[in-house]
Amino acid sequence: EFRAPDRAVGASPLVSILIPAYRADWFRHALKSAQEQSYQNTEIIISDDSPNGEIENIVRSAMTSDSRIRYFRNDPAEGGLNNYLKLYASSRGEFIKFLNDDDAMDFGCIEKMINIFRKHLSVTLVTSRRFRIDEHGNQLPDIPATRTLSEVDVEVEGVSCANALTRSGVNFIGEPSTAMFRKKDLEWVQPHLMSFGGMAAIGAGDVAMWLNLLSRGNLYYIAEPLSTFRVHLGQRQNEPAIQKAGHQTWQGFFFHARRLGLLSTYISYEMKVRVNSVAAWRRISLKRPRSIGQLLREFRVNATLWAKSVLCGQP
Repeated sequence: EFRAPDRAVGASPLVSILIPAYRADWFRHALKSAQEQSYQNTEIIISDDSPNGEIENIVRSAMTSDSRIRYFRNDPAEGGLNNYLKLYASSRGEFIKFLNDDDAMDFGCIEKMINIFRKHLSVTLVTSRRFRIDEHGNQLPDIPATRTLSEVDVEVEGVSCANALTRSGVNFIGEPSTAMFRKKDLEWVQPHLMSFGGMAAIGAGDVAMWLNLLSRGNLYYIAEPLSTFRVHLGQRQNEPAIQKAGHQTWQGFFFHARRLGLLSTYISYEMKVRVNSVAAWRRISLKRPRSIGQLLREFRVNATLWAKSVLCGQP
């Protein structure tokens, strides 16, 4: 089911920056961060689900001086997942960089990620450290998902990374705005790119993409923060229905990761990393020291999921 395609990178490949838009509050800032990238061979595609014309006005104004922008006005609205899928289907680039309408990229984000793909042909997914910010742009404290994975740039072996991601239930790779990948590395996924093992990943579509990509190659983690993830009350992940669906999806990840050989037979959060392609692999642990109570709770959760997947044969 998994195979590695040719990964040679040309001199200046086209990168598709895909913006699923709904809220105008921070959209202008997101769009500006896309337009001002140091790497300029990009197309910027906006798929607008907003209830009014505010985003369209911003885009139309930007299009007068930037021919890279393509714009779709959705009436009726596509909805969260379908908006991502429409953008992906509309993209022409060799590489995909999602950018949510409330997030932003550092000036050199895409250029640095392209350079990684050029130097490391075993890599299918590039991410970086990211900062959480509030509605006013103030930096927020780290949560487990945003803590530094490594103090230096490292390549992370794909299967061990997928295992740690699935077992921990912590998306340390990042949100859609954080990472970049080749379009062709997800074109094989069914029923759509935010599925894993044939299961549509409701509430955790980004993790489904990461797991599929890790099944075909390695992750590269850039220790420098290259994007910001905005936290605000209007986010869909705050909705109880999405949180419930996300919890069920994570159980499905466990089942399918085991079925597809991405999950270790014993409980481990270690990942194999190396600082360059000729260096020896070494092991790092995703988890920080925890209390006995936390360890016991974690063991019970893993035991329950394991029993369900092995004995019942379903997520």
